[in-house]
Amino acid sequence: MRTKKINLLNLFFLFWLSILLSSCIMLPRQTATLHEDVYQTKLGVESLGKKLNSYNENMNQSLKTLSEENSISAKTTNKNLADLNERVLKIEENVRNLQAKIDELVFYISKESPQITPSDEGVSVTPTASTQASLQTDMLQGKKFFNQGEYQKAIDVFNNILTRNPSTDIAAEAYYHIGQSYFYLNDFDNAIKNFTQILTNYPEEGLVPYSMLRIGDCYLKLNNVEEAKKRYQEVLNKYPDFKEAELIKAKLEEIK
Repeated sequence: MRTKKINLLNLFFLFWLSILLSSCIMLPRQTATLHEDVYQTKLGVESLGKKLNSYNENMNQSLKTLSEENSISAKTTNKNLADLNERVLKIEENVRNLQAKIDELVFYISKESPQITPSDEGVSVTPTASTQASLQTDMLQGKKFFNQGEYQKAIDVFNNILTRNPSTDIAAEAYYHIGQSYFYLNDFDNAIKNFTQILTNYPEEGLVPYSMLRIGDCYLKLNNVEEAKKRYQEVLNKYPDFKEAELIKAKLEEIK
């Protein structure tokens, strides 16, 4: 009986020993598997980190590129606006110059033929026929220079006419063309002086309101807006039926 108990104890001991040995054999395998899993997880994390870094780099590059494109676009837009504004200013300048030429043409179309005032004895006080013809020829030459844009040559011709004691209408017209020529040469002070000659010496001539208008234009070019407004209003007050009244009102509206 005692021997039987010993055998049972041995069997029980052997049973647990086998379990223990089996665990010792399996534990390294499980540990190796666990290490492999950890290693693979670490590789996955590293791969994910690389992908995240790559994504961040791509995102930063995209943002940088977008910022640069926006900056270039803004600079291009500003440049285009500046170019457009410059073109508008040039167009406005051309329109004003064209309007000045139109004003002049309107004057010539509406101008009456020169009047000859006889003296008490019935003798004309105007220059002789030959002198008159010479003056008219020079007037045509001066106008030709003016229309061709050769303003200094036009000034020289018209000044020569003034030295030969022309009749009132020719003198006024010569001063007007001299003023116009200086205007287009951007010499607005001399333009004002010659237009003022008409107001002072030939107040009854049809060129007076046109000269007053051009004086206003000169002051506007000189950035003396208040004086320009004053001159424009003076034309409207003195010549309410002036053909260019609407033009003057538009100028006043623009600079008010």
